[in-house]
Amino acid sequence: RIIEDFTGLVGSDRDGEFFGKSGHAAVCGFSEYDLITTGNGAMVVTPDSKLYKRMFQLRYGAKREKGSLAYDYRLEDFQAAIGLDQLSRLGITLSRRKKIGMKYLESLRTTAHETFFREPDVDAYLKFPVVFNRAFDEVQRYFTSLQIGITRAVETPLHHLLELPRMEFPNTERLYQRGVSIPLYPGLTANNVERIGSSLRGLI
Repeated sequence: RIIEDFTGLVGSDRDGEFFGKSGHAAVCGFSEYDLITTGNGAMVVTPDSKLYKRMFQLRYGAKREKGSLAYDYRLEDFQAAIGLDQLSRLGITLSRRKKIGMKYLESLRTTAHETFFREPDVDAYLKFPVVFNRAFDEVQRYFTSLQIGITRAVETPLHHLLELPRMEFPNTERLYQRGVSIPLYPGLTANNVERIGSSLRGLI
């Protein structure tokens, strides 16, 4: 069975088919870093009525059949209200993110830096990762000097947590060592976007 995670593509579609409909069930997170954020929580959607009934039973800790497990996984009303308000503006949010993402892609065309947007018209631009031919610390110093905040594209690779040999995961290691996420959120002004785009061209 396939469980689809469409957290980073909520509201996006490919050829008219929205993401979140391909799996037996699909999940969408609402953390502080996601497209819709309630501070915490998530939703699960499924066309399977039996699975839906089982998840509904697990959701309510106080309403369960005798002898069955249940968890208090309810989203508080005020958190749901925050999420619904953002959902009502999702189209505007996605449109703004895509415009900013396209500007960054335009800036990158004249550089040797790499990025991973194979379908720029489809992507929701939750993040904008860029791989430089320099170590993260050096790149961070450059952006800090311009007063632009960045983060690692991959904060902590799974194989680090599992203490597996790093040489067995060269692509992930490269992304961890040289990949950064540059600022991309709807509140950026046109001047902000232009300045960040120029900074990409300025790092050779």
